[in-house]
Order: sequence, then C-alpha cells, then structure tokens
Amino acid sequence: MASPQTEAILRRAIAGITSSVDVNYAAIAGFTLLFYDYILTFADEVKFIWTSRRSLGKLLFFLNRYVTQIDLLLQIHLYTNLSLSKKPLNHTTYSFFSNIRDSRCTYGFKASLWLNLFVMMVTELMLVLRTYALWGGNKTILIVLGLAFMLCDAACFGLLIEITRSIYYVRAPTKFVRSCYFDAEYYLLYGYFVPSLVFQVIIFSLTIWKARQHISAKPELSPLFETLYRDGFLFFIVVFAMTLANHLVFILGSNDYKRLLNV
Repeated sequence: MASPQTEAILRRAIAGITSSVDVNYAAIAGFTLLFYDYILTFADEVKFIWTSRRSLGKLLFFLNRYVTQIDLLLQIHLYTNLSLSKKPLNHTTYSFFSNIRDSRCTYGFKASLWLNLFVMMVTELMLVLRTYALWGGNKTILIVLGLAFMLCDAACFGLLIEITRSIYYVRAPTKFVRSCYFDAEYYLLYGYFVPSLVFQVIIFSLTIWKARQHISAKPELSPLFETLYRDGFLFFIVVFAMTLANHLVFILGSNDYKRLLNV
C-alpha cells in the first residue's frame, strides 16, 4: 500500500497532466476557430479591404486580424506538447522546446501577454471608431470614448507590468508535463479583465442609447445600421460571457487551470 506522501505526489501528478492537456486543447481550439473564421472571410477581406483606400480603420483591421494569429501561435508554442524532447531539460521546468531554457519560457509568455494587451487595445480602438460613426461624428462622444480608452488601458498596462513581474516558474508535477509551467499572482490577472469590461459596458451603453434614438425617430432602420447594432450587441454578449468565464476560472479553478486565463 502506498504511503500518504506517495499518494499525494500521484494526485498532484495526475492533476498536472490533466490540466496541461486541457490547456493544450484550449489553445489549439482557439487557434482552430480563428483560422476557420479566417478561411471563411478571406475572400471578403481581399474584395472589400485590400482594395479600399488607406485609413486608420484599415490599419486597425489588419493589426487585429494578423497580430491575433501571431499571439495564438505563440501560446500554442508555449502550452502544447508538440515536438516533445525526450528528456527533461533541468530540475525545475520541463518544456517541449528543443534545448529550451527557462528564460525562453519567461520571455515567450511575457511576449504573449503584451501581444494580448496590444490586440485588446486595437479592438477597442475599432469599437471607438464604430461608435463614433454611429453617433454621426459627435465630438463629445469622441472625447468620452477617448478618455475611457486611455483610463482603462492605462489601468491594464499598469496591472500587466505587475503581472509580468510576478511570474515565476515552478517544478512541473511530473516529467510528463513538458510545456512551460509557471505560476503568478493570479489576483492581478483577475483584476486585469475588469478595466476592459468597464470599457465594453461604456461602448454597449452608448450603442443602446443611439439605437433607441434611431428607432424612436425612424422605426425602420437601414440595413447598415441594423447590422452595426446587431453586431454590437452580439459582440458585447460574447465578450461579457468570456470575461465572466475568466472570473469563474479564477474563483473556482486551481492554479493549474488559471493558466487558461491567457488562452
């Protein structure tokens, strides 16, 4: 019969393997959905975006479209067990990278976090432009949105600095877990999602407000405005659901599953 210490080690090893597989699946699933969307919309991108005149909106579109893919590829590179090396590389961290060092995991994960913030800011700027257009170029709305954007992203920027400082690597629970294995001050990561959610609520509120004005003045909306309002509502619902899921992972999940927060 195994000793209590051995049983504890086995439980920890099983939990580590399970969470590692789940994180791997989440990373690959995210990239698969993104790539599927890319294939479906590539023809429209070439037809409507590539041939359009240069503008801030066009630049933001390409940044959002392609930097997101780079970020997800980097996360897959960090989290999955593809191309596993046969031996653990040191006594603290196991990784699928060939001849990887702990610093490579550190720099890779930090780069992924900063790319994530960059993509989030690009997305928010696209929402600012869309909401500004819905309000007919209202300068007051632009000022409100600009202040909200700067304040929310300044908060995210400050939190991300502290998050990257708090990252440290721990001994993997078993030699079979060879992806980058880290720990951090997860309460900071929890707070990181709050400013973005506040910004989304502001965008959603202004969209609802303008939609009510449009419907009151003219019940029959044009196809363009109907699409803008519909997509705005759906976007908020999806973002809110994802943010809620992140919070639930933080509250209910173990530290192993909190690595999903960056996926």
